[in-house]
Amino acid sequence: MKWLLLLMIRFYWKAFPVRFRKQCLFRETCSHYVYRRAQEQGFSGGLNALVLRFRQCRPGYYSFTLPGGETCLCLADKTILRQEEIALHLLPG
Repeated sequence: MKWLLLLMIRFYWKAFPVRFRKQCLFRETCSHYVYRRAQEQGFSGGLNALVLRFRQCRPGYYSFTLPGGETCLCLADKTILRQEEIALHLLPG
């Protein structure tokens, strides 16, 4: 089953070029994260990663800055992303 999940993700990458996809909140895009987890942990690990990212990647997030100047994102499910996890297009300047 792992190979089927990996094949579906590769098809997604080929069928939908980056310029046509919704911009991801995460520095490691959702499809790359799920692909990596499926390779490392098999089908169930990839499926769990897919469910996790589906819950997190929703409208309703907001950014805030910590006193030290680090930008963070609070996702709709209340997960906090640190600056090194946030997609570069969402970071200030």
